[in-house]
Amino acid sequence: LIGSEAAVLGGPRQGSQLAMIGASGLIVAAVLISVAMPLRSLPFGSLDDDGTYHWGPFSTTDHSFVATWAAWNNEGYEAKIGDETGGGWDEYRGIIETMTAVGAERGCGRAMWEADNDLDRYGSPMALALLPYWTNGCIASMEGLYFESSATTPFHFVNQVELSESPAPALRGIEYGGFDISSGLDHLRLFGVDYYLAQSPTAVTAARAEPGLVEVETAEPWVVFEVDGSTLVEGVGYQPVVVEGVGDGEEWRDLALLPYLGVTDHRALIAADGPDEWTRVGKDAVEVGVGAIATESVVVSDIDMGTDSLSFDVDRLGVPVLVKVSWFPSWQARGADGPYRVAPNLMVVIPTSERVELRFVDRPIDIAARITTAVGLAALVLLRRRPIELTPLDRPTCLES
Repeated sequence: LIGSEAAVLGGPRQGSQLAMIGASGLIVAAVLISVAMPLRSLPFGSLDDDGTYHWGPFSTTDHSFVATWAAWNNEGYEAKIGDETGGGWDEYRGIIETMTAVGAERGCGRAMWEADNDLDRYGSPMALALLPYWTNGCIASMEGLYFESSATTPFHFVNQVELSESPAPALRGIEYGGFDISSGLDHLRLFGVDYYLAQSPTAVTAARAEPGLVEVETAEPWVVFEVDGSTLVEGVGYQPVVVEGVGDGEEWRDLALLPYLGVTDHRALIAADGPDEWTRVGKDAVEVGVGAIATESVVVSDIDMGTDSLSFDVDRLGVPVLVKVSWFPSWQARGADGPYRVAPNLMVVIPTSERVELRFVDRPIDIAARITTAVGLAALVLLRRRPIELTPLDRPTCLES
């Protein structure tokens, strides 16, 4: 009989496995209850007048922030109401209307705003990143362009620190400086930014005193400045220097940060590759700008920026020009050699015709990925339409004693 029971129950080993499964189930149940109790979302739960939540033998006065957080993020910008510190839909709408008018009057372009954790008063700290949406693509958001999705992102956060009284740099491993409106203005020009929005007394006062920033409009508490001399494409001034032996990722970032932060000579752009006539140095040669070769002047005109393309005219061939768009292998140039990757993470091309066009194209890996995705989706559809027949497993026969 004992032998029969051991055969039926699977013996001591299966008993210990059942015990482990039961203990795991109890742990999972305890975790779920501890999470669901503050959410007050368990079936048959009850709520007292004093705010105590009951569920069976359990009770709690804790109230999870998740429900409030979800409501705040999903009720819509129009539902936000400001307080004595400002904020709310009315203030946010004022910024939208102001930037729409500025774009229509002074031209479309990129905008950089002063960072502040209090921007959540509009419904999200990223509310201003929707400027392209509200302005029908006229005003581009620097947060939207460079926010944890590009190798250019670290340099954007350097700009944020230089142009904000209370910045929130999100990337570690960078020795950020402090508020510096002059350096920030230089970097705005390097990135082809047309408008700077300041709100703190420190930033507004400094911007008003900076000759390269022109005050054009006000939308309380924001003051809008136009960046004088900013353009998306321009001559480089000095021939770029190719630094050999530098890897991608943090090694390139750390090297590119040296001239960007003013640690080394920044006259000549650091390049990852380039034509044979460009000077080449090792990655340990940090003073790459020393002895830089000046280039001829070039006039760039008729710049046309699309969703995945950029074109422009030049009055001189063979002279390198800087394109202030993030470099990526998918960019291809027509009417120019390149593009070549240069620090901070932009592109340089050498025109071979008066009209140059850059276009973001699909690479073989992109096409292969789309084909693989399509095949996978088709397989899922076929599996969904075809019923799956399960064959019962053969069970061992119990032995009789």
